[in-house]
Amino acid sequence: HERAMKTALGALAMGEKWGIQAELPDIYAIIGNLHKEKQNYKMALAAAEKGVQLAEENRDTVSIIYLHRVRAMFTQGMGANSRDTALIHKSLKMHLAALKLAESSPRFEKYRIGYYNNIAQVYVKRRELDKALFYVTKGIALATKYRQLLLLTYSYTWLSQIYLQQKNYAQSTAYLGEALKLARQLKNPFREMEISDYLSEGL
Repeated sequence: HERAMKTALGALAMGEKWGIQAELPDIYAIIGNLHKEKQNYKMALAAAEKGVQLAEENRDTVSIIYLHRVRAMFTQGMGANSRDTALIHKSLKMHLAALKLAESSPRFEKYRIGYYNNIAQVYVKRRELDKALFYVTKGIALATKYRQLLLLTYSYTWLSQIYLQQKNYAQSTAYLGEALKLARQLKNPFREMEISDYLSEGL
């Protein structure tokens, strides 16, 4: 993480020096994610806020959609980390509000997948399974359509948790198995670890 942060800050300095505005929102998203991995949510949210501001200044709708999701995701993580249900509910409202922009044009269809997954996650945790299933089904359809295999691992994970709460253990395990297979296909050990944790909890 230290090396990654050093590289990201170097990229930020270069982008600012040479006035490469289009790249700055994504750099702030990377910086925010690095802070999030260290559970430094205040710094993560500050970086996301800066990214949103720059994306809006650039009038880059794709970046705006992405950075709003990042900001909502950090809010959700902060709520989960501190067990603050008010923050988790706030994150859901943020996701649903920003999703409207992603759903405003067919051009942004691919960028809805992360929203569908994150919204499904919150509804799973709230045990509102019908709503969770509605959004995760949308996520699976688009992740499959656009071959977004990493995002599909998250869709399958939340679908598995819906089945787990319904006590359908066979289906829950089956979808986690599919998610794990994809993570190995992508050679993504971090996702393998996360999915394996869910498997161990469900067994």
